[in-house]
Amino acid sequence: MKSVDIVVALAVVLAAIGFLLLAMTAFRKKAQTGAIRGPSGRMIVKSRQPSEPGPPPPLVAPPVPDTPEVQVNRRMFLNRAWLLAMSVFGVAFGATSVGMLWPNKISGFGGKIQAGAVADVLKAINSTGYYYNTQGRFYIVTYPHTDDPTNMYVKAGVAKQGLMTLYQKCAHLGCRVPYCASSKWFECPCHGSKYNYAGERQPGSPAPAGLWRFALDITGGQVVVDTSQALSQPPAGTDTINEPPQGPHCINIGAK
Repeated sequence: MKSVDIVVALAVVLAAIGFLLLAMTAFRKKAQTGAIRGPSGRMIVKSRQPSEPGPPPPLVAPPVPDTPEVQVNRRMFLNRAWLLAMSVFGVAFGATSVGMLWPNKISGFGGKIQAGAVADVLKAINSTGYYYNTQGRFYIVTYPHTDDPTNMYVKAGVAKQGLMTLYQKCAHLGCRVPYCASSKWFECPCHGSKYNYAGERQPGSPAPAGLWRFALDITGGQVVVDTSQALSQPPAGTDTINEPPQGPHCINIGAK
């Protein structure tokens, strides 16, 4: 019986809910249509009066199309701007290409260095044992065999009129090799590589070969060194001057 009562109660509740929904629907329709009851009891339906119109929208002028003259001028401007940009790019690209391909004739390392007069170079060598050019990174030393046309350095153009150039870069790992006044050799402070006065590798050095050289030219008493290319590196075992160290070594690493 309890289950029957529950079912009946649910049915009543659902019926009540349905009645309320129908009533609310009818009331909403009456409110929307503005229906009223007349004296005779008949329903009089009044249509809802439209609300008062709001302010009119602001007037906007229609777009004015460009005249043919304006369109032509704009197109001409864009075309000329594009041509100008391409011209500037072309000129810049061409100038850069020419600059890269143009032979390097400027002074400084990588070009020709004016080392000075022969007399001044010899004066420096007599004073300190060598001439050193900081701009070109090379030494100039005296060399006794420049009268021999078969000499390897003379043939390479790195020795002339009693002078020869030496690149300061060590053949081992590229450290700068200073001159040792006591031994009169060039001795590398990094790993102890040693070169005689002619820049030729000495036994016990970790360097695989001697020092590189630069082309030397003497014109009108002026010494000019071309540092654009390192030349004539003597292989290990080369010793054209046979001069042992003249005193103690400045660098004792690997000294024998």
